[in-house]
Amino acid sequence: MTMINCCELFKNLGFTAEKTKGCDGSDVLRITTPSTFSDGQPVFFYLINNNEKIQLTDDASTLFKFVKDGYEMKNRWKSIYSIIDKYELNRNNGEIYIDVDNSNLWQGFGQFIACVNEIINYEKGLHIAQPTLDFVEMVAAELEKIAPIQERNPVIIGGSHKEYTFNFKQNDRYVDAVPVHPTSTGHLLRKLVDIRLAQPELDILIVLNDNNVDKNKIDKEMLVLSSMASVIDFTDLKQLRVH
Repeated sequence: MTMINCCELFKNLGFTAEKTKGCDGSDVLRITTPSTFSDGQPVFFYLINNNEKIQLTDDASTLFKFVKDGYEMKNRWKSIYSIIDKYELNRNNGEIYIDVDNSNLWQGFGQFIACVNEIINYEKGLHIAQPTLDFVEMVAAELEKIAPIQERNPVIIGGSHKEYTFNFKQNDRYVDAVPVHPTSTGHLLRKLVDIRLAQPELDILIVLNDNNVDKNKIDKEMLVLSSMASVIDFTDLKQLRVH
């Protein structure tokens, strides 16, 4: 029987790895896992060499997914945080990460994968209970009234060589449907800043969910995001008024 090496095993298990650059120009390894969210979007994370430690981080993409997809999370964050704590991972501003010695990389890798998989299973349970016509699909329905959607989940490469997914591409415009939430805004801003470094002229539209949200909050979100992209709330989208 022919023995397979570690790289072949890694690939056969459904993982892929590619070198990219961090915001500071340092080498970063981007790992795409075989695990997916309920909508089929793959889960990924990064390995960053920080002197004597190696950091595994999801760059806040995992928790942001819950907010971006419009799940009602007010009484559910505690459950997710308990999963993170159970696997002895850290969290900061939505980011999930762990710092490990090089000799303990595989142990840290295992902890990270196990934690993220449990969070994904939690998300899939919410998705089953979630109404079919969620906010993203509501936005899709309104966009289709304007013009056909060319593509779902299109990917754009940022200035740091990271990949970023939008909800839709329509008439060469990239569209994200986003709830009004501090975690969502912070992650989205990082995403837009990085994309603008590589493609400053890219046409981007952000649709904010203004359902049952204070108008002052909506106005603040628009003020923050409008420097990086066109912004519209869902009410105005239905009336075809883009800011």
